[in-house]
Amino acid sequence: MLGASDYHNLSREEYISRCEEMNLQALYNNTDDYLGNTVCVKLEVLYRHSDSGVVYYLCSSVDGGYTFMLRDCVEGVERLQEGDFFMAYGECTGDWTVTSNGNKFDVIGMNMFYYDLIERSSLEAPSDMARSAK
Repeated sequence: MLGASDYHNLSREEYISRCEEMNLQALYNNTDDYLGNTVCVKLEVLYRHSDSGVVYYLCSSVDGGYTFMLRDCVEGVERLQEGDFFMAYGECTGDWTVTSNGNKFDVIGMNMFYYDLIERSSLEAPSDMARSAK
C-alpha cells in the first residue's frame, strides 16, 4: 500500500503502475477496507468546485453506478472540466458526505494525484461498436 507521501517519491509512471483498478462494487460496499490504498477508476466530471484554492470534483463512474468526490492534488496542470471523462489515479480516503440542494448523500472520497483524459468514443462497449458497424 502506498501513502500520500509516496506520491512525491515516485515518478508518475511508477505511481500509476502501483495503482489498482478497482471492482467498484467491492470498493463501494467496503470503502474502509481500501482506505489509504492507491486506486485507479474511470470517471466523468459532473461538477467542479473550488474552495480556498483547492479544487474538488463530484464524479460518476463511467457505468453511472457510483459517485465519487475527488480532491485535486495534481500540481501544475490544466484542471478537468464538467463533462470530461478520465482515469483518476490516487488514494482512497473513505466515505464522504456531500450536501447538494439541501440533500445529503454518501460518496467515495479520493485524493487524485494523476489523471489521463479518456476520449468518449473509447468508452463505447464492444457490443455497441459491433451494432454501429452494421
